[in-house]
Formats: sequence, structure tokens, C-alpha cells
Amino acid sequence: FQAARLVAKAIAVRKLLINPKYNLHTTDLARRAVWEIGANYQAIAVYDEAASWFERFASESPKDEKAAQALSDAVVLRLGLGQLEEAIKNSDLFEKQFSNRAQQAAQIAFAIGAHYADREDWRNAEKRLSGAMGRIDKNATADLQLQAHGLLGRAYNKNGNKNKARQEYDKVRGLWRDPAAAVKKLEELSAAAGEGEAQARRRLGKTLEAVGEAYFFSAEEKKAIVDTIAFPEYR
Repeated sequence: FQAARLVAKAIAVRKLLINPKYNLHTTDLARRAVWEIGANYQAIAVYDEAASWFERFASESPKDEKAAQALSDAVVLRLGLGQLEEAIKNSDLFEKQFSNRAQQAAQIAFAIGAHYADREDWRNAEKRLSGAMGRIDKNATADLQLQAHGLLGRAYNKNGNKNKARQEYDKVRGLWRDPAAAVKKLEELSAAAGEGEAQARRRLGKTLEAVGEAYFFSAEEKKAIVDTIAFPEYR
């Protein structure tokens, strides 16, 4: 059914597997069917159902190789649906249940901070990002570290804390002090992740946006000093 793109029927059949009525629900196929149902719902854009099934799979089969990715996907789906409380709950569970997936946990922490920033809730964006920055610096990929420091700098700036904003933007510029080496590292990350050209350019573009913002902040501070200079008036 799935191969024939009859996704609704594929879901119906898989639900037979997990129905205790038929005594198949304890089999390996049934356990994996929980994840597959979530993936089916995601494919047809029924995201709330997809998130629920991914959460169930991570809870019932935490040792399965797909469990961590299922819970990570559930976080992203909940954020997309605006269900922040559920997303944070999943994020906390991920850290507890998959402590060996530090890089993924750092990505999730950044995603929640970015979600607050997208909604211009700068207080919570600052709180989430500052709390997660240690993990992000230690475990996240180079592009995510740059983006996280840039976003935290913006949050500090929006909240009126120029000194801390300056510190974060300085870190961004420091991480980008050798642009050629930084770009090469991003290209290696994209290649390792099997990304196509469009995805690789998107990764680079997001990083450059954070770097540009850091340089702009520094330039604006220098401009503010110049603006205080009283030039002689021409008469």
C-alpha cells in the first residue's frame, strides 16, 4: 500500500499490527510500525498525529536505533505547530533518555531558543539559549555554534544588555577569524551529512547571516562613538 502511495491504507494495516485484539502488538514488526505510522502521517502533513506517534515510539522502544530521531522529529513538529510546552517536554526527555546523543540534544536546545526568537519573545530566547550555550559550544556543529552565539547576542541586545550582546558577537567574529577554514569546515559538515548543493548553501547562508550581524553590531557601536563628535560648523 505504501509503495502504491496509498498512505491511508498503509496506516490502517499497520494499526492492525499494534491492536492487542490480534495478539501481534508485542512483535518487532508491531513496535517498528509505531514509528512507520508516524512517518506516514508526516508524509501526508498530519503533523500533530505524526508527533504523537513519534513520541509513543520513543517511549515504547527507547533502545531502537530510530528512537532518538523520532523524538527529535517530534520536537520540531511540536514547534512548528506552536505547541511549545510539548516541545520542551520532549526536549527534556531527550536529554534524559538519550544522553549519548549530545550533538542532537544541542540542536534541539538551539531550536527551542530560535523558536522564541522567531516570535520575538526575547526574554525566553535569552533564557533558553544562555542555559544551553555550554552544551552547544561543547557538542554542536560549527555552524550551529555561530548561529547560537549570534542569536543570543541579538536577544541580549533586544533586552537592553549591550555588554553581553557585545561578548556574544565577539565570539561569532572570533569563530570566523579564518573565513576560508570556516567555510571548508562547513563544506565538510555538509558532505558528511550527505547534503545536496541547496542544503549546503543554506547551511552556509545561515552562518553568514550570523557573522554579518556580528560585524554590523560592532560597526554600529563604532558609529555611535563617531556620532558624538562635534564637527566644526562651516560659516
